Amino acid sequence: MIEITRDLLIATARRHRRPGISTLQSFVLAYAELSDASLDPWSFDDAAVILRAETLLIEGLDVVTALATARAEFAAFAEAVS
Repeated sequence: MIEITRDLLIATARRHRRPGISTLQSFVLAYAELSDASLDPWSFDDAAVILRAETLLIEGLDVVTALATARAEFAAFAEAVS
């Protein structure tokens, strides 16, 4: 796995920036891509993870923790409703 530097994360986030994708969401998408666990913002399940991770970023978590927490919460929710 590659080392995820600040500059690499920013460059990757810029590629994800487009209408309908906020700056924070682009950082979540970039980190997911760089950690070999890409998310599709147009998939319902992935969009739920992205939005939760964005909320956690706003609350002050770092992108690594926010994404891991959002994935864990969504997995627990999906397990509970299935």
